[in-house]
Amino acid sequence: MLSAVQELSCWRRLLTGTVLLCLLLVPFPTWSAPASTARVLFINPTWQGHPHWQRITDTMQMAAREFGLQLEVVYAGYEDRNKRLSYKDLVVKASLETPKPDYVVFMFYKSVGAETLAALEKAKIHSFTINTPIPDNERQAIGLPQQRFKYWLGHIAPDDRIVGAQLAIAMQGLLAPQPQTQAPVQGIGLTGDWLSSVAQDRQSGFLSVTPASRVWIRQVVPAGWETDKARSKTQILLQRYPDSRFIWCASDTMALGAIDALKAMGRWQPKAYVIGGVDWTAQGLDAIARGELDASVGGHFLDGGWVMVMIYDHWHGVRLDKRKTLITSPMKTLTQDNVQPYRDKLKKWSQQTISFLPFSLYHNGRNEYHFAIEPLLAP
Repeated sequence: MLSAVQELSCWRRLLTGTVLLCLLLVPFPTWSAPASTARVLFINPTWQGHPHWQRITDTMQMAAREFGLQLEVVYAGYEDRNKRLSYKDLVVKASLETPKPDYVVFMFYKSVGAETLAALEKAKIHSFTINTPIPDNERQAIGLPQQRFKYWLGHIAPDDRIVGAQLAIAMQGLLAPQPQTQAPVQGIGLTGDWLSSVAQDRQSGFLSVTPASRVWIRQVVPAGWETDKARSKTQILLQRYPDSRFIWCASDTMALGAIDALKAMGRWQPKAYVIGGVDWTAQGLDAIARGELDASVGGHFLDGGWVMVMIYDHWHGVRLDKRKTLITSPMKTLTQDNVQPYRDKLKKWSQQTISFLPFSLYHNGRNEYHFAIEPLLAP
């Protein structure tokens, strides 16, 4: 017979074995390994096929393939008059998805940008804003990236005041020589819409370099970034100021409308007008090659690639909080003298194989970004 002590020891061993067996049979939750690649959501503010924003989308997809990032694109539909509300709703919807995206890329919309950042902050989703400047009054309220909103990692956009001035200066350089005693060349301007910070900044830069020049700007009017509106507004302005020979436009789409207006009025003559736009649209570059449009400032469609570089770096542990969080997009002016190689490459842009890897800090070991157009597009 077993002593009391021996019997107690046997019971302990039996109980221990039973507990261990039960633990082995209990179905523990299965934990999935961390995703091997980042999920990126891009909210395109316009529609599929938009001349400027589709090229940004194509650039993001190109970089995503190279970096092995999962990119999803949703289109907000710029033609919707309630676009600001629906745009914000798209961000909120994304923040509630399962699984949530790791990064959201979007254009900072005036008046709802802070709310959009707040929704992403609450959901703990990293974000980047691109392609459109943040209005000065809102920048004071929201601060810099990673200050008030910790998950807002960075912002890249052109300095549109410089863009507006850059275009005006290039156009002035294309004017025919004239004696200093001759009266200034008369000009008109077409901008986007009064609520757009991009339109306001480009117009401000344009007007900042014309008062001291030999161009007398008679009037600048909004044309909503649309070719049809630009056509009708140009006809009205040319009837009002028939001697105007200088037509500055805040986008290529509006510049093409101005050209259409001249043709419809029977006033089109090669070299009789100097016309400029912004964005490097395919139609705009074709018009430069034909000698109809004189200049276009662009390159900011590459923001789509630059932001994917930064996402790739952050995903691989590069601490972007130690880098420059507000980045100015590199921009370049194209005229008939230099348009052809860029036009050739951009004609089939979505089919190009362009490497953004050399710009990655994770790849090259540098301390700062040096984004540039020429290594990607120049022959």
